[in-house]
Amino acid sequence: MEKFFFHFLLFQWDLKFFFSEVLKEIKGRLFATGVPTASTAALADNELLYARNLMAASILQGGTAPCFLKTWVYDYMIMGLSEALELSTDDITASEMKNFVEKVRTST
Repeated sequence: MEKFFFHFLLFQWDLKFFFSEVLKEIKGRLFATGVPTASTAALADNELLYARNLMAASILQGGTAPCFLKTWVYDYMIMGLSEALELSTDDITASEMKNFVEKVRTST
């Protein structure tokens, strides 16, 4: 029984280590600033889909959660587009897009 328990603990440690390394890679490659990077290659290769699945698997296996996402990105992933999703122009990091959104907001 002790041998089984030791192997179980080793396997659990390996999973946690694996997911912590995977989440570091996901952060650096797809969410460097906390929001998804503008990469058509990542979309074409379904990297965001795989990242979502790996984040969920990490949480389900008792590993770390993806704590590198901006709050509104996390809320969007959980709730989708809904009235409960609170967005503001402060959430926009690209200055050109922020100016455009502010112009549209003030014109209506």
